[in-house]
Amino acid sequence: MNFFRQQDAARRRTGLLIVIFALCVVALILSVQVALATLLKFFELGPRLGEGFDPWNPRLVAMVAVIVGGAVLMGGLNKFLALREGGATVALALGGRPLLPGGATSTERRLLNVVEEMAIASGTPVPPVYVLDEERGINAFAAGYDANDAIIGVTRGCIERLERDELQGVVAHEFSHILNGDMRLNIRLISVLHGMMAIALVGNAIVRGSLETARHARRAKNTAPILIGLVVGAVLSVLGSLGVFFGRLLQCAVSRQREYLADASAVQFTRHPDGLAGALKKIGATRYGSVLLAPGTDEISHLLFSDGLRRRFSLTSLLSTHPPLELRIRRLDPSFDGKFPSRPTTAELAAMAARTAPFAPTTAPRPRPPEGLPPEAIVARVGDTQPSDLLYGEELLAAIPLEIRDAAAQPLSATAIVYCMLMNAEPDARARQKQLVREQVDRPVRQEMVRLFAAARRLDPRMRLPVVELAVSALRGTSPAQCERLLEIIDRLADADEQQSVFEFCLRVIVRRRLAHVLTGARHRAVQYYSITALEDEVSLVLSLLAGASGSNREAAFRIGAARVRLPRGRQLEQHDPKRCAYLDVRAALDKIAAAVPQVREAILDACAHCVLADRVATVREAELLRAVAIAIGCPLPPFLPRVGPAHDETPPVDSSLPARS
Repeated sequence: MNFFRQQDAARRRTGLLIVIFALCVVALILSVQVALATLLKFFELGPRLGEGFDPWNPRLVAMVAVIVGGAVLMGGLNKFLALREGGATVALALGGRPLLPGGATSTERRLLNVVEEMAIASGTPVPPVYVLDEERGINAFAAGYDANDAIIGVTRGCIERLERDELQGVVAHEFSHILNGDMRLNIRLISVLHGMMAIALVGNAIVRGSLETARHARRAKNTAPILIGLVVGAVLSVLGSLGVFFGRLLQCAVSRQREYLADASAVQFTRHPDGLAGALKKIGATRYGSVLLAPGTDEISHLLFSDGLRRRFSLTSLLSTHPPLELRIRRLDPSFDGKFPSRPTTAELAAMAARTAPFAPTTAPRPRPPEGLPPEAIVARVGDTQPSDLLYGEELLAAIPLEIRDAAAQPLSATAIVYCMLMNAEPDARARQKQLVREQVDRPVRQEMVRLFAAARRLDPRMRLPVVELAVSALRGTSPAQCERLLEIIDRLADADEQQSVFEFCLRVIVRRRLAHVLTGARHRAVQYYSITALEDEVSLVLSLLAGASGSNREAAFRIGAARVRLPRGRQLEQHDPKRCAYLDVRAALDKIAAAVPQVREAILDACAHCVLADRVATVREAELLRAVAIAIGCPLPPFLPRVGPAHDETPPVDSSLPARS
């Protein structure tokens, strides 16, 4: 499954949804006008409104268009603005609460571990987890505008009734929605449906207003305006209901096929179809099924892992946002006979929770990651997580000291961990950093730095960026001012020795990219570049930096990367002196590349992979650098180092090649 094609398809689906929405608005306006003209003629109300009254009078048509179009657009815009904070808004509206390691039960900790493992394995940021404590049904959802904004919501029934393999299948299903670009479309579908519903609400309001007017004006000689109000209100109510109906059909058409794709992606992710099938079978076997009791479930039903509504009639079943449960199970388990397992008793549920330790790996066998992947294979795996990646994530997460993992989950200690990782080994630079910390860092953070410093500095190099990702997840809940302050201190700590290591560069790029939506309020990047020709200078700058950090010959590495970029005949990329590839310039270049269409980003990442891996050997530094570039341009790159173990490239021969200042 090609990530870039999926992203492009998601972008096109979003554009198509906007077109369909506009056509629906036009169709509603015309329908209201036709219905109004027909009813006015049928009841012979036209003459009572004046001689020569024409129901197709441009002013009347314009008034209808303003009322109908304005109601739809305002209703949709109101919902869109209500959801502007992203996935957390959806979770909180359903009664969810953020799940933090502190005070988490063993089953809740198990869920956090599964989510963190999959985030590390897929190269995506660790999404915050929300628990719907009042929901006994087995269900889950992913919501947000992109991977940096995503959250995972899970019901209490899902946590308590599923074993680890089954829970892993459900979470993998939701991660596939994140990677396939479904979330933004799903959020916008909520706004579209709310806009359609606004027509019916306006119609009901007009009918009530007309009836109220009629009650207070019984002796009025000219009742035509009241009748017109009743007619218009009734028409809007009926057509608004029809609009909602067809909006539901659109919602179902979009959602059902995406659910099949998410099931297939989850199986590819875990290589364990029995886990996902087992979760679906338990939905069919339990009394609560997958039903959510929270109000507003019908609006967000297409986000859910399984249908969240209780449908008793065949007509409502036609509007189901998910394929039939039995059909989904048979696609995963062809031997399924349609009989669901018996419901577990309370004692069985308690025994299930007791034997499922938070850190226990899944029982599904998965292969080890291959040694020495070629650049082509690495880029092909963007957004295409394999079982070996999940095994890597499990092993890496288990190897991270629990003290660090718990600290990374709290904003205060997460900030301290990030600062600790930037402390320099060179005495003079360390002294300047300590002075900066004393002057600029709050006392509680300084105390956490003292407590965590030794553990943070002992981390295996392969663990450093995953720990940064865990820490950034906790920092997503901070204010824009706090994020600005954090980034300012990070920059000053990194610049203390007037040089910049590869790790410092990666940390700065990743933290800024992951917190971009907090800083700017923007939930996604608008596409601005459709050709690699428009980004020649930026590509040259990035490739020059990567070539300078590569362990091979710089000129040869640049040539190998540049050869992968297709430019018009007679044009070629110009190599820059790596020492003049300033951090701010490279960061600006990566921001521009991130605004390109998926196919252009794919070609650029392919060139970067060939440049960094020109010698076909991936050191920790080179892997960190390539993943940082991938993250900066919005490409979730799974880990490709062979295993977590002793590092073989601790010496920093290329650190000074990345300048710290512009």
